[in-house]
Amino acid sequence: MKIILLRHCETEENKKNILQGAKSCSLDDDGVKIAKNIRDELNELGSFIAITSPAIRAVQTADIVSRNRYLLDERLLPFGLGSAEGKCKANVDMRGSIPNPDVYVDMESPDLFVARVNEFFEELKECDDIAKEELTFLVCGHKTTLGAICALVEGKSLFGTDFAALSPKVGKYKIVEYSREKEERE
Repeated sequence: MKIILLRHCETEENKKNILQGAKSCSLDDDGVKIAKNIRDELNELGSFIAITSPAIRAVQTADIVSRNRYLLDERLLPFGLGSAEGKCKANVDMRGSIPNPDVYVDMESPDLFVARVNEFFEELKECDDIAKEELTFLVCGHKTTLGAICALVEGKSLFGTDFAALSPKVGKYKIVEYSREKEERE
């Protein structure tokens, strides 16, 4: 199975280095242009099943790239930042790639985040198992969720791995391949 991990395109908040979390932010003009360019690039890959986070910036990206043919999945929402959401990253006490949970106690539990991303990935694998041909999925989302999916494809644990570092940059994508046979050999 091929998975195109597409990080949502540019927003004004990205340019200002603001932690967006699940906040409703729209693509800016540059983001729309980037999404159209990605759509043209991905046309060469053939058909895919597009699944996106319901956050507005991800929906707008998926809408343009997939020509309005996508599914929404709440499990692709970004890691819940709690009261750190909407703040400039420079003003947030960070612990690695997430806000310090001792300061921002209303954040999503890392265990719950890992469980929902794992559940999503397991469902993709099940779809691939029952398909009669290799499937290609386009997964449009956010730094944390896409990085976590990438880590799962690579067979890495989501605990103790800086999976956010594995995510594509804003408005970029990367294609990863997963095979059950490879997983069983490891």
